[in-house]
Amino acid sequence: MTDIFHWANQIDSMKRDLQVEIFLFNKNYTPYTIRKASDIEQQLAPVFMFDLINQITMNAAMGSIVEQLEKFDPKRHLIATTPLENVGRAETLIHLIEHERHDIVEFSQEEHEFKRMLGMVAVYTHPTNKDVKFYVVKLLQASASISSGVAWQIVDGQLEGMQPDVALKVPVDNQVLITNGDIFIFNEAKFIKLFNYDI
Repeated sequence: MTDIFHWANQIDSMKRDLQVEIFLFNKNYTPYTIRKASDIEQQLAPVFMFDLINQITMNAAMGSIVEQLEKFDPKRHLIATTPLENVGRAETLIHLIEHERHDIVEFSQEEHEFKRMLGMVAVYTHPTNKDVKFYVVKLLQASASISSGVAWQIVDGQLEGMQPDVALKVPVDNQVLITNGDIFIFNEAKFIKLFNYDI
């Protein structure tokens, strides 16, 4: 099993050098690429990586230990884990992103509809160290998105029709980390919803 506390220290030391790609995936675990505007780049690391590293580091300072999800007692431990191979849907999603990249299409609201998306994956890699790769997965709540056809916006005190296809509020809580063939779970309920995993 991955030493998650050592992992967090390593990633913390190189976090400014890491590159990130974002994928959406639907309830059939079909991933879609999605482009990022430059102003979003600055917001991705705090939302997907920095707080995750801080939580793991804080857990280490508190003397927390990692325990297998199937034996997990939230009263005693703060981080649960299970091998990626135990969770078929997660394994399929990661396989598609890693090995079927040429078949992954770009997300389009007209063709794929955001309301059908189940989750979002941030894939972090290092530009020179190919051994560094990890996935941060978050559950998307349908209530956290607004489609332009049914929404207005207020700009400078004026009520207007919403311009973007979809407005999205990305969850900021830590949920699921996948690295080195292990899944680390920070929110068990959301992990179960993400991958329909029956413990």
